[in-house]
Amino acid sequence: ATIQWGAGSESPADGRPVQITQSGGLTTEFNVAGSHTYAEVGAYPLWVKVHDKVNKTDALPVSNVNAQQASQAEANIAIDPMNPDRVFAAGVNVDASAPRGIPVATSNDGGVTWIARTIADGTDGLPPSIGDPKVVFDQFGNLFLTYLTPSPERHIVVLLSTNGGQDFKLLATFTDADKADQPSIAVGPGAEGTGGS
Repeated sequence: ATIQWGAGSESPADGRPVQITQSGGLTTEFNVAGSHTYAEVGAYPLWVKVHDKVNKTDALPVSNVNAQQASQAEANIAIDPMNPDRVFAAGVNVDASAPRGIPVATSNDGGVTWIARTIADGTDGLPPSIGDPKVVFDQFGNLFLTYLTPSPERHIVVLLSTNGGQDFKLLATFTDADKADQPSIAVGPGAEGTGGS
C-alpha cells in the first residue's frame, strides 16, 4: 500500500494484517498507517493506493458522495479553509427521469461521511436549477454556490451559506440576454489585496 498525501508526494504505508472471523469464515484485512509533514498549510485530499502483486493491478478508493440514484455529473467540491473537515459537494443529475435540482452533500469529517440532499428543486424556496453548479468557500468560511435557472429566463443565481451548506439564502440573481452558460464564481481579497470576498 502507498499513501498519496495530496501534495505531490507519496510514501509506503505500514500495512499490518488483521484476521477477522465472519459468518463465512476467517478473512484477513489490513490496517494501513503512515505519517507525513506538509510544507504549507492547506487542505490536501489523500488516499491509499493498494497494489495487488498477484494480479499486478492497483486499486484506488471510490466514494459515492451523495449516494443518489442514477448518474450525476458536473461535480464540484469545496473545502472550507477555516475548517478543512467541512466539505461541500454539488453536481447535476444526468438522467432525465431523475429529480430536478442540485444534488448536494455535506461532510464535517473531511469527507469520511456525507449527508446528501437535493436543493433548488422548486420545493425549498430557492430558484429552481437546471444545472451548472459551481461552489467555493471564502477565507471566512462562507460558502457560495452559483447555477442556472431554466429557460426562457435562464438567470444566473448566487446563493450564500454561512453554515457550510446546511442552509442557503439567495444573494443575487443576474440576467444575461445572451442566455449564459457554465457560470463560475471565485473569491479572494478585496481592493489592494486586503479585505474579504
